[in-house]
Amino acid sequence: MSRKAVNAVDPRTRGWLHRGTAVIATTAVLAATLSATTASAAPTAVYPADPAQWDSSPYSPLPPNGVAAAGNTVSLDFAGISGGLQTPDGAGTGFTSVLPSAATGSTPYFARENLATANGALNVVATPGTVSGAANDQDNALGVGLKLTTRTLRLSTTVISPADLAGGAQLGLWFGPNDDNLATLMLGGGGTAGERRIELKRERNGVSEPATTAAPTSADLVSVGTSQNLIGNRPVQLTLDVNPAENSLIAAYQIGADAPVPVGRLDLPANFIDGSALKPSPLADVATFAGILASRGALPASTPMTAVFQDFASAELPAAAATTATPVPTATPTTTATPVPTATPTPTATPVPTATPTTTATPVPTPYRHSHYGAGADDQLHPCARTGRRPLRHRREQQLVPRRRMAGAVFHRYLLGRVPGSRGL
Repeated sequence: MSRKAVNAVDPRTRGWLHRGTAVIATTAVLAATLSATTASAAPTAVYPADPAQWDSSPYSPLPPNGVAAAGNTVSLDFAGISGGLQTPDGAGTGFTSVLPSAATGSTPYFARENLATANGALNVVATPGTVSGAANDQDNALGVGLKLTTRTLRLSTTVISPADLAGGAQLGLWFGPNDDNLATLMLGGGGTAGERRIELKRERNGVSEPATTAAPTSADLVSVGTSQNLIGNRPVQLTLDVNPAENSLIAAYQIGADAPVPVGRLDLPANFIDGSALKPSPLADVATFAGILASRGALPASTPMTAVFQDFASAELPAAAATTATPVPTATPTTTATPVPTATPTPTATPVPTATPTTTATPVPTPYRHSHYGAGADDQLHPCARTGRRPLRHRREQQLVPRRRMAGAVFHRYLLGRVPGSRGL
C-alpha cells in the first residue's frame, strides 16, 4: 500500500498498518539470519598435531566410542557427510581412524591439509610415503575400525585412474592391523607408459615376497594388467573380500559397466583379524582396520598427484553370498586328476577238474558151458549159463559125484557121434 493510500485511511486504522509493516520487516530479517546460520558448515574440529595426544591414540583423534563401524557396515559417498575426520574446511570424510606409520620421524601421519571434498568425491593429495617394506611412512591411510565375524566382509572403493601413474604411484584399498601386517589392493602404473596393473599384495611382519618381471606372481602378490586407454575416463571399482571362515583374501576390479575381472587370491593370516597385532589403545570392539590410501611413489615433486575416491564401503555378505567374490573365482583351481580306475582283477582260472579216475571194468564172467554130464569144447550153452551162475543141481552133482560126471561126459560124446542131429539130453 502506497503512502498516499495509507494517509487516506481512517486515522484509527493508520497506526495499525504502520505496526504491521514493521513486524513483517523484522520477521524477514530473522528468517534470513536463520537461513544463513543453517547453511554454514559445522564447526571445524581441532585435532592435536601429535598423535600421542589423541583421544584414541595412536589411531584417531576421535573419542574411543566413535572409531568402530557399527556392524562392520560403512557406506561413504563423500557428498554432505558430517561425521568422521574432517577436512580443513570442516567437511566430514566419514573415516574415523588413520593407520599409524611405524617409521621413526614419520609423524604426524595425518596430513589434514591434503584432504578436500568436491563433486561428491574425496580428493587426496598424495605424498611419497608408502606402507610397503621397511619404509612405513605412509600419510593419510584413512580407515574405520572393524571386528570381523565368521561372515565374509566385502570392502570396496571406486577411483579415477590418474593420467600420470608411474614410478610406483598407486591408490586403492588397505586392510589390516598395522603397516607391517596388512593387505593392499592397488591400481598402479606398469613398466611402460599407459600400462596399468591391479595388484593384491600381502605383507606379514614387515616382509612381502617380491615379484619379478619374469614371475609377476609370488606367495604374497598377485596382479593383472590393463591399460589407461582401455580405462579412459571411466571409474575403476576395486573389491576385496575378506573371508575368515576360509582364511582367504579375494580381489577383483571392474571398469565402468564392464564385467568384473578377478585379480586373485591370497591366504588370510590370523593376526590380520584377531586383534593381536594392534598397538595399545583405549579402543573397544576393534580388532583391525580397513580404508583407502594413495602414494605418489617416486614421482617428482613437480608432478603432483591427486587421488580421487568416489566412494568407500564395508559390509558383511549374507551367508549364501559369502562363497562368491564379486564374482571372483579363486585363482585358477588345480584340476583334480581323474582317478585311474582300479584294474579289473584277472579272474582266477577255473581249475581244470581232475580227470575222473578210470574205473577198472568189472570183468564179465565167462559164460559157463556145461552139459548134464560135463563140459567140453563142443558143448552148447545151457539157458542157465546166461546168468553166469551154475544151476544148483549141477553144483551138487559136481561136489557129490565128480567121477560120475566125468563118465557122463564120455557117454555124451559117444551119443553125439552116434546119433545124427542129437543136441544132447
